[in-house]
Amino acid sequence: KATANPIDMQIIGLEGRQASRAALLALIDPSSHWLYHREWQLIHQVENSTITGTWLICCDQQHHLGMTLAQHWRAAGRHVITVAIGDKLSSHDSQNYQVNPHDIQQLQELLIQLPKNLAGVINFWALDASSIDWQDVATQQRHILGTNLLLLQAMIKIGNSAPLLLVTSQSQGVINSDTVTAPQMATLLGMLRTVNIEYPDWRVGLIDLETINSSAINDINHSINLLLNGELIITCRHGQYYGERLQPYRLPSLAPLNFDKNQSYLISGGTGALGLTISKWLVTQGVRYLLLLARRQPDS
Repeated sequence: KATANPIDMQIIGLEGRQASRAALLALIDPSSHWLYHREWQLIHQVENSTITGTWLICCDQQHHLGMTLAQHWRAAGRHVITVAIGDKLSSHDSQNYQVNPHDIQQLQELLIQLPKNLAGVINFWALDASSIDWQDVATQQRHILGTNLLLLQAMIKIGNSAPLLLVTSQSQGVINSDTVTAPQMATLLGMLRTVNIEYPDWRVGLIDLETINSSAINDINHSINLLLNGELIITCRHGQYYGERLQPYRLPSLAPLNFDKNQSYLISGGTGALGLTISKWLVTQGVRYLLLLARRQPDS
């Protein structure tokens, strides 16, 4: 009868050698699949809307798209609670509230008053800053990013893990004919990715619309289904829906750099470690005149 004996292991030896820079670079073959990038891909199969349960809709003031969605859903028999932007927390009835979105205490009190089993929250507040204001970008970001961040924090503090879907418009360049008219809203996507890393079990997604009017209702319905089924961000363009995918990236073939030995080359930050390294390399390429621009003396 065989018996189980412990297996003894002995390390015979371990040797480590420093790899040369040339050897490491040789591993990064431009034709290999080491490099990836995000790419928008068309989602071919889009399910019909099956949205159920009680939803909280945070309504925008400028375009009234949130309230338009609420009206469509109520007409279809869905249970909807709306919250408009106001100075302080108040309620017209159990289905319609107002809140100051810059006050986290009010947001927490609002969420506590709502049903515990919300099916989801969809936030249209960012649409009130759909036109970029180059003169006061900071104020716009306090509305776009600040209000959504406070809502996130309020939900976390009271333990509300209902799916949270944020709505933007034309903040992403998806197809060749796209014009990104609202780049200020793109900050929400950065926040969204961070939230999904820190809270991987919480469904937080984003819908980037093509237009901000009643014709977007169908896009919103389909996008919600896609987000609830695993997508992180959905962009709507010409009645079609795109999701982000990681795809292998091939480095383009670049022509060798040629430097004119009779010309001068300016290096900003040229006295730092990296700047001096680049300077030395340029000298090996035949450059004779270098201007090193820096805010401090060269590193010792």
